[in-house]
Formats: sequence, structure tokens, C-alpha cells
Amino acid sequence: MKHHKKIERGLPPEGLWISPDWVEVPVVEHLIALQQEPERFGLSPRDVAGARIEQLRVLAEDLIRSGWTRFRFLAGAYAFEVDNAKRRIGIIENVLADARAYGRETVVISQAVPKREFEGSVDDVYERRIFMWQENPARNRWRFT
Repeated sequence: MKHHKKIERGLPPEGLWISPDWVEVPVVEHLIALQQEPERFGLSPRDVAGARIEQLRVLAEDLIRSGWTRFRFLAGAYAFEVDNAKRRIGIIENVLADARAYGRETVVISQAVPKREFEGSVDDVYERRIFMWQENPARNRWRFT
């Protein structure tokens, strides 16, 4: 199992970008973070200079498809956007553990390829039951698009 780099002050309420090698980047707003520190995400300042929201969304979606995880606690749910939910389950479990998430709290995992959304409880994540229920793709709590 890979070890991830823990944040000294614990899980921020704002959100996280998590790299494919499990480095957590605390953020207030995910798209603004791309503009403020593009190099941290493998982007050049040129990629984001003068970029509009739509362009930043495309860059963020590309990051997710390349293995980055986007996390935010939103509307009472732990929300993740990942390339592949089963491949990123370890990252998801670590974030939930860092957040001290428990039992029946809601987890929503939006997967990019193939497009699927899973919703269940924290317990469902740890017991892998979350993959048994696929949410209606039209339901969209928190996405770039």
C-alpha cells in the first residue's frame, strides 16, 4: 500500500486535489488553485494564463482523467471525482479516515471513465458495497460541467 503525505493540520474543510502518487494539495477553490500554482499540477503558467472558467474546467477534467482526485465535503456528503473509482479507492479511504468520517455519512464518487456516479455510506466504501449501487448519471450534485 502506498503511503500518502499527510497534511499537518488535518483535512481542510475547503477541499483537496490529490495527485496520482497521493500528495494532498489543500485548496479553497479547485479551479483557482490551477491558476495560482500550475506547476504543482504539471501545467505551465502559459496553460492557465488568461484562461476562462470553461478552459480551466477542461484542464481540471484532464487532470482527473490522468489520475488526480478532486475532493470536497459538500452539502453533507464527501464528494470525490476520480478517473476510476476502484483504482482510487485507497485514496478515498485515506481521505475519509483523515476526515474522521463514520458509518452512515454520505459518500458520492463521480467516475470519469466510464462515466458513473456511485453513492452510499462511508461503511459502503470500506466494505466495497458502494460499487453495487450506481446513481442516475443525470443527477449531478457537484461537477465541473
